Order: sequence, then C-alpha cells, then structure tokens
Amino acid sequence: MNVVIGRLILFVNTVIKHDVNYNIAMFIIQRYPNIDDLSVKMITDECFVSRASIHRFCDLFGFHSWLDFQNELIKSKNVKMNQLKSNYTLTYQQNYYQRINEIYHDDHHVKNMIQDLSQKIKESQRIFLFGAIYPLSLCVEFQTNMISIGKKVYVDYNSLENISYDFNENDITIILSASGRYIRECSKKFHQIYFSPSSKVLLTLTDQFETLDKIDYYIQFPQTPQIYDYNFLVMYFLELLFCECFLNE
Repeated sequence: MNVVIGRLILFVNTVIKHDVNYNIAMFIIQRYPNIDDLSVKMITDECFVSRASIHRFCDLFGFHSWLDFQNELIKSKNVKMNQLKSNYTLTYQQNYYQRINEIYHDDHHVKNMIQDLSQKIKESQRIFLFGAIYPLSLCVEFQTNMISIGKKVYVDYNSLENISYDFNENDITIILSASGRYIRECSKKFHQIYFSPSSKVLLTLTDQFETLDKIDYYIQFPQTPQIYDYNFLVMYFLELLFCECFLNE
C-alpha cells in the first residue's frame, strides 16, 4: 500500500473539502491504468485547472513536477501489476475457496454468489463501498487492486445524510454493517442505496435484514462474539472477490 496510488486513494477517501486537489487526484485515479498517456494539458483541460495548480498538487505529494509524479505512478503501476500476476493464481483462488468451505461447512451458496457478483463487477461501471470508518479502512487494498485493473471504486467515509449519488443499473453498491448499526444510524443514505437501480451487496453478521428483497447479495458471515472476526471475513471476502475478477478478466 505504500505506493503513490495508495496515497492518492487515501487522500480522496478521507479529505473533507472537495477542492482543486481532490478533483486532480480523482482524475488521476480514474485514469490510472492509462497513466503513461496522461499529460499536463489533459489534466488542465479536464479539471479546469491551471498549470500552477498542478505544480502545487505535485508539491503536496512531495514531487517537484508532473513528470516526476507521473514516472513514479508508472513505476508503481508496473510493480503492482507484476505483484497481482504473481499473487493471484488458480492455486491461490482454490486455497481461498477451501477456506470459505470450511467457514460455511461446505455450503457452496457463498461461492456461487461470489462468482456471480464477480461477473456483475466485470460488467459494472462503478463500485461504491459504504460503512463505518474502520471496516472501510480494511477495503483500501481491494480498492487499489480494482483501480489497478481499470475499475472505478469509491469509498464513502462521510456519514452525512445530505450527500446524494446518481446510482444507475451498472453500479455495484457494497454495504458493510456487522450488527446493522450503520444501516440504522445512516438510514437516509441506506434508503437512497436500497431504492437505487444499482446491484446491492450487504456484508453482515445479522439476519435481521434478510427479508429486504432489494438486497441482491446478502452475505451473512457466521455469528461470532469477536468483532474482529467480522473484519477479517470482510477482508477475506473482498480478497476472494478480487481474485475471481482478476483471473476472469
């Protein structure tokens, strides 16, 4: 995670003010797979910013120029792709599915949902993740991996209810809520997600929402008194989901 793209992702995830620097960072992230071709003129034209703004942005992240910044992004992208090809193999995938079978006692329902969801993601335009700060912080590697293969992934760290989203039928919305507290405390935002045309995924420990028929993928992890087990299973699920997407690109 200690690479430039990871720092950009953490910046856009957590910054409160969506200013010029936020817009530039988002533009770079969205075009990260084609970072080799990204020029200063493209950034100035698309973000409606000056060259001086780009220079200040590069300085904010410790670089003297856009060329230095771009070269580091290209280098980290190449390293990341080599890591993905090395790490995400069929053997790796099979080991993860074996562990899922142990957790769910050979229940193939979850495996089928993961495979179906990975196909949805392949066809999707955007992926959104919602939840409390700590569970979402565990998703940064998933977000970085997905962005590296050309997917647009947004993580909502803001609990404010007045933020509206223009979800469409090609979007995937993933809600992380172990006990259901996030859903109750951010009910307006949840309603916006729930009644949207997006494909909706809920990762939870509770069965209290399983009657909600607009949730397309209801993933209930095994009940446990240790909350860290939920967080571990979230990472496990997202890791396997990315592996499925990567191997079937």
